[in-house]
Amino acid sequence: MFGQLLTQEQTFRPIAEEVIDVDICYEMGDDRGERDPLIGRWAPNLTLHLERGKTSLAELMRAGRGLLVDLAERSELRKVATKWADRVEVTSARCSERPANLDAMLVRPDGYVAWALRPADGDNESERTSRAALEKWFGTARPL
Repeated sequence: MFGQLLTQEQTFRPIAEEVIDVDICYEMGDDRGERDPLIGRWAPNLTLHLERGKTSLAELMRAGRGLLVDLAERSELRKVATKWADRVEVTSARCSERPANLDAMLVRPDGYVAWALRPADGDNESERTSRAALEKWFGTARPL
């Protein structure tokens, strides 16, 4: 009976996540006063379409650095993140499966989401909160 349960997605996934600890949700201390459901959780392994071809989030994480993924052509985010280019890779991509209108996310080297941006967040707010998350998780910005 247990073997049959493990062949079904709805029962196998929660068991597997429990065993490998991806069900953990860390308190990341988002300063916006509201918590995005992705923050503190394991980053979804999205299929990303880059200029150079298709890849996955997991593949981009292999470098062991932070990763800022821009899924909505938010140039202000890429501009802010250039000051952390020695510690954080910035990637612009298209993603047909992006969860709940996600515009961008900052993923720590351990694979957990440290910051997320939704379409309702304005440009000024996105710059401020992305800068705060980058400073918190990756230290002081380097001068350009």
